Amino acid sequence: MLGWRLADQDGNLSNEGLCVFWACVSMVASLCMYYFGRFYSPLFFKCYKGLTPSEQREWDVRYASMPFGFLCVWYAYIMLMSSDFLFEDGPVPHMHRSNAVTWTQLGIAFGFFVVDFFVCFKYNMGGQEMLWHHIGTLMAVTTSILTGEQHMSSVWMLLTEATTPLINMRWWLDKAGMKSSPVYIYNGLGIFFCWILFRLVSFVPFFYNIWVQRAQLAIVHPMCVFIMYTFPPALTLLNVWWFTKIVKGVMKGLSGGFKVKPTATKAKPE
Repeated sequence: MLGWRLADQDGNLSNEGLCVFWACVSMVASLCMYYFGRFYSPLFFKCYKGLTPSEQREWDVRYASMPFGFLCVWYAYIMLMSSDFLFEDGPVPHMHRSNAVTWTQLGIAFGFFVVDFFVCFKYNMGGQEMLWHHIGTLMAVTTSILTGEQHMSSVWMLLTEATTPLINMRWWLDKAGMKSSPVYIYNGLGIFFCWILFRLVSFVPFFYNIWVQRAQLAIVHPMCVFIMYTFPPALTLLNVWWFTKIVKGVMKGLSGGFKVKPTATKAKPE
């Protein structure tokens, strides 16, 4: 398969083998969390039965993105913050560098996004912008896997998934009828600040790093060059557009648009 050697003669997985293995694990885990959600969701959430069938499907499909978001932060921390592997000078060009960690994360990301894209496409969840987001992400991740290049860029882009758990919480709280709860306001503020950090500010050093390493684009696969010139700028614009909607929601909440309803008290008989 693509000239890959998935394991050695002793049965130890190669980096490519790790990618394939974790892609399968991620795909199966995401499918299970989505499919079996219809059975265990009613046991934990009383509001679940009151949702429409389409809302129940969206409720269930969001489960898998919770651990995925945390994993993206963890792997980004390992490769971008606690290690110089992708940044230090060496004989291997930066855009050609990869290791077991990057192959594992890309495998997990591929498996997750394949399932999530299929469900979103089938049931028209998230609108056209979500579908294009998933198409772009799948193209970027798949290209990095097939070429073995631009792993650093893919790991960096996947860091944006750090905001997903908070977005899920906002949707769940809304459907659970807790839109007037203080928790909803605090979660909204969390989305606001995390969005700035992970989906806006983090792109500044990303583009700077790409600019510094721009000469290496001549030695990577043409598809990697195409992805680099299209997907990050498009994702940045999409993040800015989504951020304007978040700002409007935060301003509405802070101006009193969401008020906690006082608990009614019964009058004592005289």
